[in-house]
Amino acid sequence: MASAQQRGKVFEGELKRSMEEAGVLVHRIRDGRVAAGYGQAMGLKNPCDFYAWAVSGERLVAVAIEAKAVGVPRLPFENVQPHQVEALAQFDLLHKDMKAYIAVNFYDTNSIRKLNRCFMLPIADYEEALQGDAKSVPLAYFEERAVECPRMKGQLYDMSGWRDSLWR
Repeated sequence: MASAQQRGKVFEGELKRSMEEAGVLVHRIRDGRVAAGYGQAMGLKNPCDFYAWAVSGERLVAVAIEAKAVGVPRLPFENVQPHQVEALAQFDLLHKDMKAYIAVNFYDTNSIRKLNRCFMLPIADYEEALQGDAKSVPLAYFEERAVECPRMKGQLYDMSGWRDSLWR
């Protein structure tokens, strides 16, 4: 079984291919490292994992997405860094045609075939969940508030429902 970090990278690849399959132009922001001197390196704080663009007629929607894969039926708040929430929220507020999401893959750590669900949660809904005393966002919250992208044959998710929601 893949480690949580490996599963996260697998999900990012599947998500990117799935969005491209749905006609969305996607740019993956690579996790960066810069030299800090004396043979040391430090990580860069990326605002999100992807920027994406979807077109319908004359309208263009820009999207910022942070992707997370979790092997439990909840998304712990500690999995999304404060600078990411802030960057996504700012992006979302810039213009009516700029939207930000947390993409979450809920999977079963013993068998990916038993549970493998993808949800696209608007950042405003994630921020609302942060307001309580809980330490995580339960799967049920995603089922109520997010757009589910069902698993298709192969290693893809059906992103058409999410893509169509961008025009609302």
